[in-house]
Amino acid sequence: MAQLTAEQHALLLSILSEQEKQRAQLDAITDPGRTTPPTYDRNNPASYDIDNPPQPPHGRLCSEIKLPSYLEWNGDAQTTPLSDILPQIERFCALQHASSPVLLATSLFTKDAAAWVSRTYKLQHLTTISWADFKLDLHTSTLTDLGAPQRLLDDIHSLQQHDASIRTYVQHATDLHNKGQTHFWLRKCPAEYWCEMLRAGLSPDLQHRMIPIDASSTFASVCAEALRVGTPLEEFCGGILEDPPKSPRPEHASPFEGLSPEESEHSWASIASDSDDEHDQTPPDASDERSASPDDFYSAKDLADWERLNLDSEQRRTARIARDACLYCGLNGHRRTSCPTAPRRNSTH
Repeated sequence: MAQLTAEQHALLLSILSEQEKQRAQLDAITDPGRTTPPTYDRNNPASYDIDNPPQPPHGRLCSEIKLPSYLEWNGDAQTTPLSDILPQIERFCALQHASSPVLLATSLFTKDAAAWVSRTYKLQHLTTISWADFKLDLHTSTLTDLGAPQRLLDDIHSLQQHDASIRTYVQHATDLHNKGQTHFWLRKCPAEYWCEMLRAGLSPDLQHRMIPIDASSTFASVCAEALRVGTPLEEFCGGILEDPPKSPRPEHASPFEGLSPEESEHSWASIASDSDDEHDQTPPDASDERSASPDDFYSAKDLADWERLNLDSEQRRTARIARDACLYCGLNGHRRTSCPTAPRRNSTH
């Protein structure tokens, strides 16, 4: 087939343009309510509107356009950021008068970028989604930082409380939980996954004291349970169960500061319900005869307070016998019969 000369090509375009005008006039006569489509000029890229692309014959299908390799993008934001590649694709769509700019753009994506397209869209959506929505999805995707999803998984797998306070730990776990709601598959994980993630990072002793996780547990409820159990524990013995501190600790506010009234009432009730603790919470008088030094007095009291909060009567009795402490107040240096805080029984004659 002979090649058309420039003059013949221009003449053919003018004939096609005239035919389109006549068809539009005929449509307006036969169907007055029909909206007249915008006028497009393939020779004028400025007439191209990527948010309202022309359909054939004004627009060109992707199968009719030869895609240049220099526009291919693998999703590496450090090599080629979106701020560079998107304007290039937009200019190319205008030059080619592409009828499906989103489909054309995604056909240029390779590797991680292509994988993101397959996760985010179904094939039939690529010809109907608007360019503005497509750009918004791109800018809010992980393609701007490909390492973010893996770092999130690493942070979750390595989540441990260590020396952090229970409040700091719960806040960090909550931040990871919130980030996971935008992850392409973490957001589909059941509530039990996040509950176990939070619980697994706690110390084994704290885990043992919490209510077991079941089908009714939520991430928020497990956070509240960790705070309920862990906060008084930190306040009473500094979070160290095996070796109470040997020096006086500074004055603290209420050990239940920050808890709701219901949680505080429940915690104080658990202390008051101990069968051995019929006395008040007033510390022993300073004149109490004890061989311990003032430093030891504070650590022994902390330990006794912790025992009243966390052990039942049999466990508390065993622990105090083992460290040769008073079975009533938990301090060393005297027996229950001579405990200055124990109630005295009146002799009957």
